[in-house]
Amino acid sequence: MSLKKHIMKDIRSAVDEYTIDRLLPTAEVIHKFAQLLSGGTEQFPNKEKAIEFIIASWDYSKFSEFVKAEFETKLDDGKHKYKKYEELDKATATYQSFLEKFNKKYPDSTNYMSGKNYESKLNSIRRLDITFEEKERMIEEETVRSLHTFELNQLRNDSTEAILYKAFKNNITPTLKNIKGVDFYINGVAFDVKNSRSLGLAFMKTHIGKDKNLDDSDYKKAKEFAIKHSGKLSESLFSNQSLARFSSDELQNKLYIASSNPNKYPSLAELTSSIKHLNINAPLKVKSSIDVLGNIEEYKFLSYEIII
Repeated sequence: MSLKKHIMKDIRSAVDEYTIDRLLPTAEVIHKFAQLLSGGTEQFPNKEKAIEFIIASWDYSKFSEFVKAEFETKLDDGKHKYKKYEELDKATATYQSFLEKFNKKYPDSTNYMSGKNYESKLNSIRRLDITFEEKERMIEEETVRSLHTFELNQLRNDSTEAILYKAFKNNITPTLKNIKGVDFYINGVAFDVKNSRSLGLAFMKTHIGKDKNLDDSDYKKAKEFAIKHSGKLSESLFSNQSLARFSSDELQNKLYIASSNPNKYPSLAELTSSIKHLNINAPLKVKSSIDVLGNIEEYKFLSYEIII
């Protein structure tokens, strides 16, 4: 049986080869950081020797400052060195205008356009007693709407990460590339940033007593409950995620950003204001017992909750 390897969740005091190889994604940047740690006095014949030196001389503070400087590097042509930073930078510049166009084009916007619901919508169209040409037109419209929705979701997600990084730069160490399950290290601890369009039907049913025919008063009540009872939202969102995630090697601590009203995307100003009020030095300690394929498993994780 092969040993499964994991990105380390806390790298303040130590780091391993597997984690370094992913957080510093090229031989060039690995050698560059090793040289910085050595003060320019050491020579490294290969990447492996440079990694050995980094592990033996580990300094999280120096690593964090190095990665942030590298992350923000621009090339001679003015472009960002790392695609991830470029995407985050672009998102904050375009999210609000894209959102306004989206709301104008789809004033009846609701939270139905997940991949599963999109497929369900297409199946419903195919079953309609109308001409093939009419079905074709309706499917084209739904496909375009789906494309717009997925683009809006991506811009919102990237804007969230960009705002977090700029608001808490002293506490955050970014990853130089996209790594499944790790968006940032916050005070040395790995976190996965999750945007949720709602508080979740399971949360509504458990704490509000209903999950159908919801209105603004229900959403307001749920938001008030979530704010008053910190950790309950994290427990609900975590335990009701896809079962496939519970067998994932990348299961991590979570930073949840959830909209209390699923029928409304937050504006850039709302995102910014809500994120800046986060107490970055006080993550929640959450415990959840979950039935995974007939086995009750307990998960303990750190979480932040930002509720809009």
